[in-house]
Amino acid sequence: MFNGVAAKPVEMRWFFTVDGAASGQDQLNGNETAIGLWGLTNQHHLGLFDALVFKKEIPEIVEEAITLFKKWAHLSPEAFVVEKNGLGVGILQTMASRGLPVIELHKTTDKVRFAHTGIIKMNQGRIFLPRDHRPWKKTVMDQVFIWQGLPDEPDDIVDMFS
Repeated sequence: MFNGVAAKPVEMRWFFTVDGAASGQDQLNGNETAIGLWGLTNQHHLGLFDALVFKKEIPEIVEEAITLFKKWAHLSPEAFVVEKNGLGVGILQTMASRGLPVIELHKTTDKVRFAHTGIIKMNQGRIFLPRDHRPWKKTVMDQVFIWQGLPDEPDDIVDMFS
């Protein structure tokens, strides 16, 4: 049971989402890389099962991704979904060269519009967080539930959601 959704892990499709912030300038501006492990039920509900939020350069981002992939290998995650723009290109290419399965994400709308879909799904009760304590849960909730789409707001976790 995952926040009311009855699904066994084998009945779920598993994947990671990555929002990268690898440049020194990005990190100086407060941006962080966010990687999340998601489970998708047959009823199209999403559960966030694990998350990492950190400041590192591309090689270390990929190492963190490899560590997460190994940690959750028993669930057979299908891929890392990585935005193919700017810094995402380097992350995506490095992950692929290291043998990680990747899917390119092409965002064609602005951040607020893209995040709107995730917000609607959360309001509909189709995106869940674990009931139990996870070290990352407060950080995720703090950003997701107060984000307004303002230019200087932290949005790395919101991008990982959307």
